[in-house]
Amino acid sequence: MKATIVFAFLLAGLALLGLRMWSRRDAIRAGAPKGNDLSIIIDNSSSQHIDCGEIAGLVRAGLGDIQIGKGSTLTVYTLGSEANGFEPVPRINMALERGSGGVRKALRAVERACKGFDTVDGSSIFRAVQVGLNQMQSRGGKGSRLWLRSDGQENQDRRLFLKHGKAAILDNTGIETMICGVASTTEGGGPRGAQVDALIKVWRAAFMAPDQVKIQPFCPGMAPQASR
Repeated sequence: MKATIVFAFLLAGLALLGLRMWSRRDAIRAGAPKGNDLSIIIDNSSSQHIDCGEIAGLVRAGLGDIQIGKGSTLTVYTLGSEANGFEPVPRINMALERGSGGVRKALRAVERACKGFDTVDGSSIFRAVQVGLNQMQSRGGKGSRLWLRSDGQENQDRRLFLKHGKAAILDNTGIETMICGVASTTEGGGPRGAQVDALIKVWRAAFMAPDQVKIQPFCPGMAPQASR
């Protein structure tokens, strides 16, 4: 009798387990949900001061803003120079691991890479954003982040900014985009006041999804020292 009762409980437990697995069959089949990606573009032109501590702070903030999961990546670019046709330079392209250990690993990689950031002879910002977004869209894009640390002063593709009515060509659909540091520069002639407002208007007009673009004077982790 006792053996019969135990057997009955065992069958009931197996039936319950089977029911739960059947109810979650789609999730099990699909595996863990895909994580988000983070891309950071660092303006390393002569108008910008490279502070590795601030850049690490920016990356840390970005990692805290995304859902790190299956397939998540961190990519860090700097601007290109005349020597490479002003194509952006990928300094870091790494898989992200969950948890505090994964964040520390990413930050160590950023600190090492930052020591090699040179100053370039131009501000090919638009091209860097275009390449960064295209790469993210090729991986699915939705829910990911692209952050640009720059004063926003483009000097290689200015023709793209001559008309506010020009068709937007930066595809940030589904990608939360931030341009930060527009009020910070090492040069006395940096943008301010009405110049900043005009710059913000031009950049917003360049994106296909302007509602997903945030433009702010300083970046997370950046000391608020505006241009003089």
